[in-house]
Amino acid sequence: MKKLIPGTTSSYVDGKGFDTYKQMIELGNGLSLNQVCNITTLQPHMIQNWVKRGYIPHPIKKKYYTKHLARILLINALRECMYIEDIGSLMVYINGDVDDESDDTISEEDLYKLFSNIIYELNDLNKIDELVDKKVKDKTLNKCMKVMVNAYVGSRFSKKSDEYLQALK
Repeated sequence: MKKLIPGTTSSYVDGKGFDTYKQMIELGNGLSLNQVCNITTLQPHMIQNWVKRGYIPHPIKKKYYTKHLARILLINALRECMYIEDIGSLMVYINGDVDDESDDTISEEDLYKLFSNIIYELNDLNKIDELVDKKVKDKTLNKCMKVMVNAYVGSRFSKKSDEYLQALK
């Protein structure tokens, strides 16, 4: 089964996830809302709502950069299994105020890459904690990453269950 880059409908290419999008951002000097929607399959109003509610930093001159896309992909990856308010709280535990990078434990890009890499490397669901412990030493970030990975994996199973149920009908 091919592994999807969390928060997108794209597959990993040679284990690369976010780096593919980072190149697009650098080449285009940011992404338009339409480009972000194409990557995520989200509707523009949903992303704009997340900005208004403070879950994502405001775009800069209508452009989305690595910190924006990383946060959007994280939220999109987790929204099927967690309430948006809980995802927002989780992000505050990790990085404080969305508009203040000085209080960040880890950059948005590095947080997403860490999450994405753990998902990519995860082959044994019984070893989620072990894999996270190996990659994340900061206690708060470690606990938050375990929440994120377990929730994401749980949502994949839920989707698969729904597919099987629909096949029965």
